Amino acid sequence: MSEIENFEGDLFWNADDTESTCDGPYDELLYAGEGNIVVFEQAKRLPNFYGALINGEERYFESLGEVEEALKEAKNGRV
Repeated sequence: MSEIENFEGDLFWNADDTESTCDGPYDELLYAGEGNIVVFEQAKRLPNFYGALINGEERYFESLGEVEEALKEAKNGRV
């Protein structure tokens, strides 16, 4: 038997209702009730990224500083 004690994901869905996330698997099990089996989907949250329209073009960056620099360059006519 391979029982899971720590989850890899940090977002969870009941596979029967993928429109809304669960706060945690335990909450969903309580809702389903004793003895019912729930199939969980899970995902791992990825780092945030930043985006802006710059001269009508969509551009995306890993940091706030990078997008601010690109906006500054566009304002100064360098892009």
